[in-house]
Amino acid sequence: MLRKINVAYSEFALFNSEDAVVITKSGAEKMSSVHDVEVLDENGEVELDRFKRPVTHEVVEPMKVGDKVMDMHGNKSISSLVLDPDMDPETAKEEQLTHAVEFAKLNPDVDMIVSPVSLASRLNLGVAHEALQGKKQDLYLPDGSVVKNGIVEMSYLVLPQTAEHKSKDYGVDKGGRKYSSLFRYSLSSKVGEELYEKAFLTEDQLKNNRDKVVSTFERLGVSFKDEEKLAVKGNVNGYVDADTTIDYEEFNMQPAMAVRSRIQYEVRGELCGGKLDKNVTKSVNIDLGDHELISPITGKPIVDSQGRNVLPIRCINGAQAFRYNEMYQKLTSLGEESGMEQLQEEYNHCVSADYEALTRKDNLLKKLKNSYFL
Repeated sequence: MLRKINVAYSEFALFNSEDAVVITKSGAEKMSSVHDVEVLDENGEVELDRFKRPVTHEVVEPMKVGDKVMDMHGNKSISSLVLDPDMDPETAKEEQLTHAVEFAKLNPDVDMIVSPVSLASRLNLGVAHEALQGKKQDLYLPDGSVVKNGIVEMSYLVLPQTAEHKSKDYGVDKGGRKYSSLFRYSLSSKVGEELYEKAFLTEDQLKNNRDKVVSTFERLGVSFKDEEKLAVKGNVNGYVDADTTIDYEEFNMQPAMAVRSRIQYEVRGELCGGKLDKNVTKSVNIDLGDHELISPITGKPIVDSQGRNVLPIRCINGAQAFRYNEMYQKLTSLGEESGMEQLQEEYNHCVSADYEALTRKDNLLKKLKNSYFL
């Protein structure tokens, strides 16, 4: 449901870093939404209907920590704190919210506090346009200063992805979202790079990030003498070797899925019993014979250390992107007229994401020390 709320764009310690926002008690009530709540029987157990489904009824609840909202410009946020201006001073001190509570008391009309860093990172000018057109109020800070028109009226939508609906245990479900480089730099500037790495970055995470960088470079025809040093002077090889090299003629006139299956088998390795070891990820090169595949990052043919023309296949955790299927199909008809031209075109398409990841401003090398939400 759409709501008109009063928003202050201001840093608020780290409570509104990344995609988080701080909601005041009044804002939480304004952003109330309908929730399905399970009905309990007299024994305190969930009541089921005749189809063995939980019986629920609708209740209206104020917004709480973990609920999701979105403005009218596509920016989605998660509430990280519901701030009560009437919080007991001792409780506020214990939870290190003394200044936050004082801020809320000074600005009783504020419903939400959003980090201005999020606007700068997204460059979404629609937010600024709406803020300038709407109602405004002055923002009062605990140090006595006043920000003229620091509170603006914005439209926000309460999304159905509530805290209960989207709760996920990444220890069980795996995965997670990465912290951005912007967050890392911001946090490091406050606590120091050493403390950031000690608190957020494990050796496993650093290795995973490094492996991703190495695989991305190798798909583009570049490898490293020392993979821990990465792209430093004197450490770059103009070739890529692999654990396994397959002659392209083996795939002559085969369907793309045959190529995919063969590579999947090599990537995963083989145990003595004929079963694949899913904990091992290997690298594969396809020997192209006299056909030269040009790297978009070096502008030269991709070769291995023996000088053979190769197509490097690198998979993270053994996964092959589905976009590779078209490239595999062109590989099976490499001997035909214009076959190499078509393979080059499909290869460029497949590695375009890798090229962008290494050449954009916020590239993979800068993200090497990023961590994950856990």
